[in-house]
Formats: sequence, C-alpha cells, structure tokens
Amino acid sequence: MKENIKIPKELLWDYKKPIKDIKWKLQRILMFFPSLGTDKKTIDLLFEKRDELKMEEGKYLLIGIYKEVWDEKCRKKIKENKVLTREKIFYHGKIKKIIKSELKGD
Repeated sequence: MKENIKIPKELLWDYKKPIKDIKWKLQRILMFFPSLGTDKKTIDLLFEKRDELKMEEGKYLLIGIYKEVWDEKCRKKIKENKVLTREKIFYHGKIKKIIKSELKGD
C-alpha cells in the first residue's frame, strides 16, 4: 500500500509544511479522530500502523470497526460490479443474437 496521505492544513498549526513521515501524519490525524481521518485510505493506514501509534483504547477499537465497515462496503461494491458485468455480457450477447437473426432474415 502506498503510504502517502494528505493532511488537512488545520492540523499544521505549528508547521509550514507537513512532515513526510507517515507516522507523524497519522498521529496528528489521531488527535482529531473520528472527526477527521475516516476515509478508506486513512483508515487502512491507521489500522496497519495502529500498534505503532499512541492512542486511547477507544480509538484503537473504533479504527477496527471503521476498517470492518469499509471492507464490507468494498466487498458489496465488488459483488455488485460482478453482477452488473454478467448482466451486461448477457444483454450484449442477446443484442448480438437479435442483430444476427435480423441480418439473416429470420
């Protein structure tokens, strides 16, 4: 996973530019979590690095819950896309058959 996230300017009150260290960025986001940092990419990184970051037990557990929810949403989306793809293939196949039969004069 690419370890690069944008950090809101509001979290840089004591820096002109964010430090490039991913742990620093995640630690800063954790100060305001869950008001900030609930997007999938940030949650994935927080979950991956959660044992290396300083946080309260409640936030630790909450990150796990957010991770489960995002993973479930992604599984559902993938499943829906597979169904739609099968429907499109069937639909296009049916159109091709109709066109071929019309060209043959059936």
